[in-house]
Amino acid sequence: LSVAVALCLLSPHVQATYYLLIAAALFALYLTFGEPSTEHLQPRLIRLGVTLVAVIVGFGIGAPQILPFLEYIPHSPRAAGYSVGYAGSTSYGIPWDHVPEFFLGGFTGAPEAYWGSNPLKHHSEYLGLPVVALAILGFGDRRRRLVWWLGGIGVLFLLIALGGATPFYHLWWAVMPMVKKTRAPGMVFFVVAFCVSMFAALGVSRLERGEGEGGAQPRVARIWLIAAGVVALLGAIGVFGQMAVSLAPSERVGAAIRHGSAIRMSAIIGALFLAAVAVLVWGRLRGRVPAFAFAIGLPLLVGLDLWRDGRGFWTYSAPPSRGLYQDDAVITRLKAAPLPMRVLDVGVYPQNVLMAHGIPQVLGYQGNELRYYDDLLGGRNDWRYLLSSTRLWPLLAVRFVLIPDSTALPGYHLVQGPVTTAAGSRAFLYEADTIPPYARVIPAAVKVPNDSVIPPTLADPRLPGYDRVVLLPSNAPINPPTLQGLPAPSLSKARVTAWDAGKMTVELDPAPRDSSYVMIAENWYLDWRASVDGHPGMVLRGDNSLLTIPVAPGARKIELSYHSRTYTRGKVMAFVTLLIVLAGFAVPLVATRRRGPAAPGERGSAGG
Repeated sequence: LSVAVALCLLSPHVQATYYLLIAAALFALYLTFGEPSTEHLQPRLIRLGVTLVAVIVGFGIGAPQILPFLEYIPHSPRAAGYSVGYAGSTSYGIPWDHVPEFFLGGFTGAPEAYWGSNPLKHHSEYLGLPVVALAILGFGDRRRRLVWWLGGIGVLFLLIALGGATPFYHLWWAVMPMVKKTRAPGMVFFVVAFCVSMFAALGVSRLERGEGEGGAQPRVARIWLIAAGVVALLGAIGVFGQMAVSLAPSERVGAAIRHGSAIRMSAIIGALFLAAVAVLVWGRLRGRVPAFAFAIGLPLLVGLDLWRDGRGFWTYSAPPSRGLYQDDAVITRLKAAPLPMRVLDVGVYPQNVLMAHGIPQVLGYQGNELRYYDDLLGGRNDWRYLLSSTRLWPLLAVRFVLIPDSTALPGYHLVQGPVTTAAGSRAFLYEADTIPPYARVIPAAVKVPNDSVIPPTLADPRLPGYDRVVLLPSNAPINPPTLQGLPAPSLSKARVTAWDAGKMTVELDPAPRDSSYVMIAENWYLDWRASVDGHPGMVLRGDNSLLTIPVAPGARKIELSYHSRTYTRGKVMAFVTLLIVLAGFAVPLVATRRRGPAAPGERGSAGG
């Protein structure tokens, strides 16, 4: 159990693990208290406690992932909750227009033909008519307490998956820890699907036991046949297609209309699979289908039904060397440029293609980005300060710009284009007329009482430059001298002489004559460490997001390294808890060997 929990945490998807552990905890309570038992309460509580310890140990093994993540949260865009509050947290829940898809495969359309109310859809919520039919049968299982516990877990997580579609999520969002920092509650539907699968398994068990043979069960098969006929008829006359049109948002009604024929065909095919399962079950209960044929036929029919719906969401990619990530003329040109530098890609390559080649980007997708950087650029996915002008580009050391069409960029000249990239897009590559500095010496600093004014101030074209004053947040641990006026740029120049992942060396020439600040076009984070001429230095967050190191007069060399203390602590915890797990395997084995084999009269003495 500890290893399973650790692997879930290290996968990593903390939100999915959060839901999984809640569902598992509810089932653990069922195992402890859910069924009548003559066993004393104490041993049951001990088992429950051992289970809790196993989960805690699993968190210990996952500590290298968890501790740095917890440390990062205050610096994330979701530090105070999801950016748009309750509406953001409920985004990508399952809307009501998706609910028919539980029973009708492809109701809301595959990715290229989606008409529902979510912004996009790359998954299916189809449970399958045969599975639902078996699950309804399983709900009548004689283990009533198990049925009600499973049903309760399924209903709870269905309400969570529906998100803002029901009032329930207001309570969940207000009460449950960390939920305010999440979105996409629809992902929890995997628990609902699991509970439905469990009920379907109970239904198959009832069929295997032959409950009601010659009576109730054959009637169930006939009911399934009738239901299949009704579904096929409604699908054929277009009822489900009209339902889609009525549920579609106004801007996507056309897509729903075009998808009507696919909905009709899917309903008919689903009904045929349900009818085939009904015939198979009827034949088995009548003794006309051998057990082996039933054992092969049932999962085959169910599997084919699920496969025909799910295959539209499976994506097969070419090997990186022959697909999106292969070299092309632009990549080759950028790789030849000496580091450090940055490339601003505005709509040429998708997401992080350049980073896959080791080329630093200004933009791209990073699930754990810093809110300071987002704010500096003008807001996540908006980037209004970055894209409205070239003002911020020198601050970020933007040497190259990639755009899909040619245009005039002040301070940049065309070096390549038009070029067709490996992604199949057209590219024009521009290079800065003067290579922007990756590090600069700034003679003065100002603490800004309201941090929110820093990004718009830096983007303001009236600001004389970035080499005269660095803006520090209000919580900076220093108090720079009050400025009497705007100082002249420093005569000292900073040069990056070594640059690698987590390591940088910056040399100052000539050495500054006064106390100054060296700002580097690299994102600040609390795990950066600095030394100035061999002595420990201070690392500040300057100009909202960038590494800034105060230096004394005469400073010549700065060395920076990235070292996460929480990650180191997490590794120590992981090794210790992993030893506990190994001991859990080894100690009982050793103890059993020392006791030796049990005597004949002792074996099974507890009563079978």
